[in-house]
Amino acid sequence: MSDFKKNNELCAVVGLGNPGIKFQNTKHNIGFKIIDSFLSCFSGKAKQVSGCHGECISKQVFGKKVYFLKPLTFMNLSGFSVSALCRKKNINPAQVLIVYDDMDLPFGKIRIRKSGGSAGHNGINSIINELGTKNFPRLRVGIGKVSINETVSHVLTDFTIEDKKILPTLLELSHKAIRISLRRGINTAMNELNGHSIITAENKLPSD
Repeated sequence: MSDFKKNNELCAVVGLGNPGIKFQNTKHNIGFKIIDSFLSCFSGKAKQVSGCHGECISKQVFGKKVYFLKPLTFMNLSGFSVSALCRKKNINPAQVLIVYDDMDLPFGKIRIRKSGGSAGHNGINSIINELGTKNFPRLRVGIGKVSINETVSHVLTDFTIEDKKILPTLLELSHKAIRISLRRGINTAMNELNGHSIITAENKLPSD
């Protein structure tokens, strides 16, 4: 059995979303989209990992094995998939980066945290309940705020035409956050990227 508990190095990245074509392009599935687009940037073989209630692969990235998971339990039960991966591969929650949509951030902005509550996000709430801890890092990806009565329709609709114009740069910003987190740690990613919005000429991103 693999044993990643010997250190606190990040070794898994989980993107949250809902399975099925119906939800494929919705804002709630930005976590899935980021995982897919991030992996498309890397060549080489990937090994399928079973028993995690989701699409899971292991891949050599930056010289180390990293697990990439998209839970297929539907958003509200994401914790079953994440906890299955942690048990199967003996991974600490602190070594798992969760990537998900966040309505408390404007569209195009990200924020990295080492721990915290769910802030009402059902996927994060499920993960907290199943892991028994709030101490896992997360990459919050802003999708914009709406009134409480419009929450469900907002997260389960497609990106607007204006959103789609800047979506590629939001994906690149998210990729940068994952790369720095994997290579140089969560603290460095927080220090260098928190507060950044979409890439502009006036807001250059630091190098990896």
